Amino acid sequence: MENLELFLLNEQYSTTRLVSTKVLSVAEENYCYPETLLFLPFIDDRKGEGGLRTQGYFKVSLPENPLVTVVTVVFNGEKYLERTILSVINQDYDNIEYIIIDGGSTDSTLDIVRHYEHAIDYWVSEPDKGIYDAMNKGVLCTKGEYVIHLNSDDYFEKNVISRVVSKIKDNPGYDLYHGSLLVHKSSGKSVCRVGHNFLPTSMPAYQPTSFVRVSSVSNLEWFDTDYKIASDFKFFKILRTQNFRFLNINMLITHFSDGGASSNSLARLTELKLILLELGYLPIIVELLLLRIKVIEYLLPNS
Repeated sequence: MENLELFLLNEQYSTTRLVSTKVLSVAEENYCYPETLLFLPFIDDRKGEGGLRTQGYFKVSLPENPLVTVVTVVFNGEKYLERTILSVINQDYDNIEYIIIDGGSTDSTLDIVRHYEHAIDYWVSEPDKGIYDAMNKGVLCTKGEYVIHLNSDDYFEKNVISRVVSKIKDNPGYDLYHGSLLVHKSSGKSVCRVGHNFLPTSMPAYQPTSFVRVSSVSNLEWFDTDYKIASDFKFFKILRTQNFRFLNINMLITHFSDGGASSNSLARLTELKLILLELGYLPIIVELLLLRIKVIEYLLPNS
């Protein structure tokens, strides 16, 4: 890294303040996945590809400025995508990599992506096998030391990434750093949630608030595409059961828009049951825990 020249491409965006025209190998970076890709393999149905990487600009993690990769997957997300993008590229932290994986949108999503591609490291639009397949594609493209998934209808708290990195520096050695999620409901209510591990059905960490150290999970499968709603639950549950180190950094990370596939209660409970059984929990325990969730959701439908 001695001969690596970093320079300011555009001071306006978090993604363009530290760039290089040199690509470091996985061996040189040592924190990346062995199979990390700069560009996804071409497929015939691809609608487009672009971003800073395609223009010859790349990112690298630094001791004092670890590279944080944000991955957004989207499909026909024209309503909120611009808000999501702006919440990333307007952060005050200087070393952010932004990757957008689009599932082949038919609305104006790609127009929005192209409008901001001067501040997006890599984007691609092509068919996929669902949201978790798209997320896995994003992980394959990350060059960051830490990676977080931000949904296309959610947005970061202002300047939160610099505060997260400060927490990471003050508390080294954890595999996953996570905070709270402010859920904005269609009823107008807002509910703050944070991951915990009190019960087998508890969400150990919420995906849009979790900064995962890439080197810690490089030997694991990310999201199981057999599940369409709760694969992130399985991923974080596996990390917990295998004693990966989680740190709740006690700050609001992300604003979350309630709705979408994950709000389908029956489908979600069905997948939770299958995952818990797969992880070895006793069927009677699983049934009792799911009954508890059903009762709570019945009594507190808007909670």
